[in-house]
Amino acid sequence: MPDIKTALTQALKEWEPEQESNTEDKQMQTTAPKDTGFRIINNVSRKSYEFVVANPGVKPRDITAWAKKNGFNPDSAYAIASNSVRMGTMRRDANGGFVALAREYSPIKAKSKKTGVIPSAPKAPQAPKPVLDEPKAVATTKLTAKYIVDNIGIGEAKALYLELKQIFGA
Repeated sequence: MPDIKTALTQALKEWEPEQESNTEDKQMQTTAPKDTGFRIINNVSRKSYEFVVANPGVKPRDITAWAKKNGFNPDSAYAIASNSVRMGTMRRDANGGFVALAREYSPIKAKSKKTGVIPSAPKAPQAPKPVLDEPKAVATTKLTAKYIVDNIGIGEAKALYLELKQIFGA
């Protein structure tokens, strides 16, 4: 008596002889490894980095010319290369060209923006400033009616009239 696997395989061949080749194809397709994630391959950051990796020592003008030729914004490509230098994934060589430090691109991480007031060092308490008495105006000339009329304006004269009217009652 054959084992159960052999018996089932023969039974399947008898029942469906024309689908024998299709089942083998399906089994091969399902055993192939699947890529579960996707890889971004067309953004300006990745392409600019790959260009610098492929061309070590590339000058900024070459990066902008390459970006323009490939349909990317030239200013963005140069800014990405400069930002990569600040982030430490690229460096500038002695001639001013860009050199990648890693073979594989890694996304540039944005720095978190701090909001609010930056606390400053506490200030030492200051002693209160002494209040100086303002010197009182001392009249150097004798105030006469003629002097007042000659030396004040119309608005001040009207205010003076109203004050005198209240004092003396008219």
